[in-house]
Amino acid sequence: MIALVVLGFVGFGYLQISSLAKKRWWRELAVFTVLWMAGFILSSLLTLGIEIPPVTTLIGNFLTGLLGV
Repeated sequence: MIALVVLGFVGFGYLQISSLAKKRWWRELAVFTVLWMAGFILSSLLTLGIEIPPVTTLIGNFLTGLLGV
């Protein structure tokens, strides 16, 4: 199953990265790469059976700590 996740992410990444590089959209490429890697890591963890807390809980805790609300 992990092989399918890797294959899917590599294929999609290749298409998007080559397109953005041809257009020389470097900022978009940087943002795509960061989001793509985050998605890949989360998908890989879920595929391996590792339970992670909901992302909204993580974001809420981060903002609460940051803003002191």
